[in-house]
Amino acid sequence: MSFQPQGFSQSRLREDIFAVLKHWQDPNVTPSTLTQLHLANRVDYQAGDSPNSIVTNIINSGLEVLNQQEQRMAQLIRLRYFEGASVIEVCNVLNVAESTLYSLQKNAIDRLTQVILDLENQLRQEMRIGVERRLEAPTYTQLIGVETWVERLVEIVTQPSPPWIISIEGIGGIGKTALADRVMRHCIAHTGYSDFGWATARQENLRLDGSLQKLVQPLTTIEQTVGVLVAQLTDVDPLYTSLDYHKKLAYLEDYLNQTPSIIAIDNLETLEDLKEWLPLLRRLTQPTKFILTSRSRLHSEAGIYHFSVPELSETDAFKLLRHEATVSNLPLVAAATDDLLQPIFSVVGGNPLALRLVVGQLNFHNFDQVLADLTMARGKKAETLYRFIYQNAWENLDESARQIWLLMPLWSESSATLENLTEFSGLSIDKVQEALEQLTLQNLINCSGTLYERRYSLHSLTRSFLHEQVARWQ
Repeated sequence: MSFQPQGFSQSRLREDIFAVLKHWQDPNVTPSTLTQLHLANRVDYQAGDSPNSIVTNIINSGLEVLNQQEQRMAQLIRLRYFEGASVIEVCNVLNVAESTLYSLQKNAIDRLTQVILDLENQLRQEMRIGVERRLEAPTYTQLIGVETWVERLVEIVTQPSPPWIISIEGIGGIGKTALADRVMRHCIAHTGYSDFGWATARQENLRLDGSLQKLVQPLTTIEQTVGVLVAQLTDVDPLYTSLDYHKKLAYLEDYLNQTPSIIAIDNLETLEDLKEWLPLLRRLTQPTKFILTSRSRLHSEAGIYHFSVPELSETDAFKLLRHEATVSNLPLVAAATDDLLQPIFSVVGGNPLALRLVVGQLNFHNFDQVLADLTMARGKKAETLYRFIYQNAWENLDESARQIWLLMPLWSESSATLENLTEFSGLSIDKVQEALEQLTLQNLINCSGTLYERRYSLHSLTRSFLHEQVARWQ
């Protein structure tokens, strides 16, 4: 499937329809607005037809509908423009005065424009529904505190120029997938891209009851991911889905190079052949853009726009807690004051998954017990949360990086500098710099400050994790 939902005004569309009618017999008139409609790819015409043939079919499709609604107007357009009848001849056929005919003619073109616009909007809605089915079902009922981020990402994604690859990055549970989903849905509804695809390499989900759900047959390789995208973009056409991998890849490259699309690949870091993926993506871009989500920062490749998802602010964290409590019918939490909710934020910070998990546990346990379990990494649910977010990252750190990470809670109220960490660790400055790079690339620490002094700090949830859980893993 291919479509081009370009923005256009109704007045411009009317002007172009009128131009087509006035030059109905001229093979060289092709108003741009009409060829940009979704209808240009879906009306009944043969592949390879000229733009003029496509425009002709759009007008004829609209005229058929108009004939059912306003037969006299459709008859006027056919006589006046298709058959080239004179004003006097048309007046005689319709039995109207010349002055009346001009008014009727204007109204007929207005009505034809509205009919074509209605057909276009109907088709847009059908196609939007079809494309949105390619996305996963949203895991959220309401996204809170992200509108500014969505606007910024939509701006980057929709500009017809670099960057062609946008990477949404952050620790587990921070909301990368939900943010990418919101951006994709906005682009499907409001932008001029021609097609959309979504593939996820996620291996497991953490449910709000604290249990892990393993996904059935998750994507792990380039070959599987290419197969999913080809199936989506061809509407599961067996002519393409039955091809071998290399032919599918060739088709995908040709299609995306010719058809401006937005493709999302979720949880990119879990793909086995990640080093091969990133160079391959460059072959598939321009004009197509890719939105990636990853727990790791993809700084090994140039030309990638990195968006690190921040934690929710305290205010937005409270909004999320109250919203989740309202949805799950916990009125005591929904009505809680900021002072009562503040200890939750102190323990888990602005990590949306952890905040939602806290609300889920408050359905069964008291407030102090839930927070103590998270702070002390006590109980299966707390341990599962920490493993889901941190274990893979921990296993990928070398000893120096682990040592520096374990030192970070010493700066409980502020951030640390390179000099602080070098002094306390006893490591060489080179080792500390390498460790900080690893930790930053894994989104395990925050890096801020100025060009002349960088400072390093922890997420609140990471601080709670480092106090207890990591000691057990060691």
